[in-house]
Amino acid sequence: MISSIIKNALQSHAVRSNYINHIGKIAFYSSSQNKNVQKDEQGGERRKTKPIPRISLIYEDSKMEVITLEQAKKIAEKRKLKLVNIIDYDTKSSRPVYKLMTSHDYHSEELKKREEKKFAKNQPHIKSEKLLSLSTKITEHDLLSKVNKCKKWVEKMHEVRVVVSADDNDMTKAEKLCGTIEKEIKEVDGRVLQKRSKDNSIKFTIMPTIKKEDQHVKGTHDQHEKKFLEPEHINMQQVRSVHLI
Repeated sequence: MISSIIKNALQSHAVRSNYINHIGKIAFYSSSQNKNVQKDEQGGERRKTKPIPRISLIYEDSKMEVITLEQAKKIAEKRKLKLVNIIDYDTKSSRPVYKLMTSHDYHSEELKKREEKKFAKNQPHIKSEKLLSLSTKITEHDLLSKVNKCKKWVEKMHEVRVVVSADDNDMTKAEKLCGTIEKEIKEVDGRVLQKRSKDNSIKFTIMPTIKKEDQHVKGTHDQHEKKFLEPEHINMQQVRSVHLI
């Protein structure tokens, strides 16, 4: 009789324990599912939304406002202005920068960019540095070969560093070799700079001369391009830019 009572008590305790564990699991699952859920103003539940990216918008009067791109598009459409992306990513604000422009301002900006691009393209620039090393024991044939190589480098707008080593401390012969190189280099308009003697050697730099473009040809080209870019020769609807919204 007693054993039966004990057995029934144990079974009742086991059922109660299983029920409590089950309820606990349900509560834990429900809590974990709702971690990313917020309460709205009415007490209902809503999921978190990602923040909308914002831009820096510059108005015609140079005032700036931080708004969304969609808002900026609506403002541009309402004011009948062009929305132009002038900076893809501003490191200070961590935002792209857009500007509202009239058709005239946008056209002027395009002309300015073309002029800057054309100017940069027409500017010759010094290329990578080359090294010419020789000693006073060099043969006449090898000297001629090295000098010709140096002349080609200069013609291709390379800066050339020259080192002439004086074997047996024969600086007189080293100076003579330098004179030969300087004479030959003048044929390609090379300029000798920073010539100096140190530790039984003579060092100097040969720089190419930047030649100016023929003024007549350049002037004709500029006049033709200027005429092409004048407003009366342009269909504004055909002017496009990857930065124009």
